[in-house]
Amino acid sequence: MAAVAQIYNTLPTLGDANARFVDREPTLRELADLLAQYGNIFGICLVHSHCKLADGEICSPKGTFPSPNRIGMSSSTI
Repeated sequence: MAAVAQIYNTLPTLGDANARFVDREPTLRELADLLAQYGNIFGICLVHSHCKLADGEICSPKGTFPSPNRIGMSSSTI
């Protein structure tokens, strides 16, 4: 599972992801047309991280924001 944390930790923060998404209007127009062709059953998201993970952790929803949780310990937040 170390690979999960390593990959997740390379994601930009929400602020960084938003800043990198430049010239978005043409992209969003094209995506809107494409999504409409498929009946709007798909969506898009701005992939980003919420925290840094240690080996053996995953980011999962708990409360208002996702937080790191040890795999196999769904009720305890690290």
